[in-house]
Amino acid sequence: MFNNYNKFRRVLTRILSLVFMLAIVAAAMVLPGEKSETKSAPAYSAEASSSEIEHNLGHNPFSVLRGRESEPVSPLPSRKPSSARRDLSPSDEAAQNEVFSSSLSDEETLSALPESVEPSAQPSAEPEAQPAPEETALVPIVSEISALPDSEVSELPYAEPGVPLSLPPQQSAELPAGAFTGFESGSGTALSFAWGDTVPYSAAVSDDWFADAAFVGNSLTVGLNLYGHLAAGSFYAATSISVFDIDVKQSYQLSDGSYITLLDALSRKQFKKVYIMLGVNELWTTPATFHERFAGIIDKIAAIQPNADIYIQSILPVSKNRSSSGSSITREKVLAFNAELKALASEKKAFFVDTFAAFADAENYLPSEATGDGVHLNASDYSTWHSYLTTHTIAKAAPKPDTKPEPESEPESEPEESPDIPEAESEPEPEAEPEAEPETQDEV
Repeated sequence: MFNNYNKFRRVLTRILSLVFMLAIVAAAMVLPGEKSETKSAPAYSAEASSSEIEHNLGHNPFSVLRGRESEPVSPLPSRKPSSARRDLSPSDEAAQNEVFSSSLSDEETLSALPESVEPSAQPSAEPEAQPAPEETALVPIVSEISALPDSEVSELPYAEPGVPLSLPPQQSAELPAGAFTGFESGSGTALSFAWGDTVPYSAAVSDDWFADAAFVGNSLTVGLNLYGHLAAGSFYAATSISVFDIDVKQSYQLSDGSYITLLDALSRKQFKKVYIMLGVNELWTTPATFHERFAGIIDKIAAIQPNADIYIQSILPVSKNRSSSGSSITREKVLAFNAELKALASEKKAFFVDTFAAFADAENYLPSEATGDGVHLNASDYSTWHSYLTTHTIAKAAPKPDTKPEPESEPESEPEESPDIPEAESEPEPEAEPEAEPETQDEV
């Protein structure tokens, strides 16, 4: 019995010694591996702590995986046990769950990091606290108009600097002094003109000509007001206005802040001249419909301005690029609508001012250097419009006081008077002698 006990003790001692030796050998094999600097990054499993993942990928690896702009990433230090755990926000915790549930390998995870970030030679033991990002106020950005809707072309005009286009040479239609045709230029000289003609070129007048003029129209007229440098004139214009809504859309602001229609505003003051610029916002419709609707607007303006001459300005040309963009704003539509405007001027006894000719090139396009969007003029080119108006003035002329009246029926001729001849003095007639009284006889 005693001998069996001694044998069991010796066997147990040898087993324990062997286990101890194996433990020492195992410890000796593990310690050098932990100190090795060439050990590859460990794979992340679902059991990995958030502090270990955060320690190896940087301050906020989840922002990269979510597609957001990543924070600066710290170098990749060797793994060290960390008992401290940073409190994560709910969004970061949700991102962690996404990382844990994904099957990204070490190489795929590291490839998601920015390529420009390289680990430093001496990584810090603990990641440095990153400063809170500064809050930047949002600033609205006005994007350049690339393709305006067909029915709403006229946004605010482009204020691009540049050199204005020069007007082509023109021949004056002014007649010699003393001629009378019923029409005269702004300078008072007679013009050769008939209804249906284009207002001809004449000597330039000062802006005083526009002192009793009203300008009605769309955003192009707004640009003329802003950049045309007219020293006189009243403007009744709004962006996106057309013949379909000029009499119903409340787009004119009064001093009290309320809005009324452009025609209501126009009716509050009487003028001698009314210049109209409409048509570019209507190119989506047919020429016949445009003609009919424009005629109605002319009638309404004539009713509220009975003493004013009406001047219909032609639609300005559009650029070649805009014309070929695939919309209804084309050179052909502009030319067709301008033909309708000229016909309307003849019908309504209005003056047709061909402002199209002031800007059109040899191909009837608006030069690209004069526009930013193919429709509106650059700021400097509105002065060309201004100059064209001052050299194309016309008004109905009253007969001159010295104009000879038409010959009337000849009056009956009076007998010619004989020359004065002194009359001979007539001799006085002898006085008649009194008759002798009969003698009376004596009575017996």
